[in-house]
Amino acid sequence: MDQPNILIVEDHLDLARAMTALLRKAGFSVSYATDTLKASQAMNLVIPAMMILDVNIPKSGGLDFLQAMRVHDKLSNVPVVIYTAIDDPQLRERARKLGAVDYVVKGALDGASIARLVRKHIRPSSTGATLLGSPIELGAGTTLPQ
Repeated sequence: MDQPNILIVEDHLDLARAMTALLRKAGFSVSYATDTLKASQAMNLVIPAMMILDVNIPKSGGLDFLQAMRVHDKLSNVPVVIYTAIDDPQLRERARKLGAVDYVVKGALDGASIARLVRKHIRPSSTGATLLGSPIELGAGTTLPQ
């Protein structure tokens, strides 16, 4: 059986690599992107079973990227956990309204807790193996798959 594919969108490379190693050890297939353009390119190949998304991310920004995903047919149901250093109730509420399944402040969870969080929110029976068609432009430098 294929492992569920998790996409981490995080511009701090050390953190992205650490989370990748942790989630792979927990049995997931993991890839990461350091900006929203690279995340879009990754999703042109595979729709992730889940995404962990930073708010302050280069190119279009995490919440703008989430908003673009939510109106896209093939990406609207991908569970997205916001993982950010910003502990702000208003930002948390905005993320929730845009469809984030959770909002986690960096440093609040240890490695085992992050793996549990992924298991809690990942789409059941999803490996993320659905190949997508040609990309479409959504503006602000964000290209999401068609």
